Amino acid sequence: MPKAVATQETYRRELKSVPDGFVSLRKLNYGEVLARREMAQQFDVSETEGGKPQGSIKVSQKGVAILEFSKSIVDHNLDDADDRRLNFNDPQDILKLAPEVAQEIERLINELNEFDLTEQDKAKRDLPLSSTSEKPFEPTVATLPSVQKQP
Repeated sequence: MPKAVATQETYRRELKSVPDGFVSLRKLNYGEVLARREMAQQFDVSETEGGKPQGSIKVSQKGVAILEFSKSIVDHNLDDADDRRLNFNDPQDILKLAPEVAQEIERLINELNEFDLTEQDKAKRDLPLSSTSEKPFEPTVATLPSVQKQP
């Protein structure tokens, strides 16, 4: 029977922002994806004194990053300024990363889990390659005949 559960398979990625640096990542399971979504956007709807509905949206990018780093990074060789191995289960270690390093790791996690790909991006990625070129196949657009209105 086909397995439908998340695996613990890891993917090693060399870092461009840290010479000789690497991270080994795993995909998030569905429960972690749901937790990420809840954390990413929190809606609050209430009533004003006049009885009118009032709402707000809170976006927690910091919380999402901490969740993603702590759940996705299973191995690495990254140290802090004191030659201490960084602990990605400790939010303070995540938050003190150099921005270029954190953004590269964030991008790798997003690519692995496809968080930021739109449906159009996914469709482009999944298009078969033509046998005569390395470019993705371009679908043909049909032209419909024009319809004239009757007076």
